[in-house]
Amino acid sequence: MQDKRNWDIMNNLYRSQLISIICLMIAVAMCSPLNLACDPRSAQRTCLIGCLRCYVAYGPTLYNMEACCIDCKLTGAPILDDGPDICSDKYIQESWLRRYG
Repeated sequence: MQDKRNWDIMNNLYRSQLISIICLMIAVAMCSPLNLACDPRSAQRTCLIGCLRCYVAYGPTLYNMEACCIDCKLTGAPILDDGPDICSDKYIQESWLRRYG
């Protein structure tokens, strides 16, 4: 009888821990910076490809792909940046521009 009671207590403890972990994972996923800030399906593909080329040329630490994607979505423009040749200063991080002009 004591073994069954101990097993029930442990089983309930594991269940509550599992529920806590799942809730924590959901909360982290909702607050994660990896969530899409801009839905690429809502912008023109040519505009996003231009942004992506600049992103590849400058890298994730220097080029703000999120802002370019949002502007593609808001303006509906067929092209904003046409990288790597034409990349707007608007999406390149200011620290890079100050350092290298």
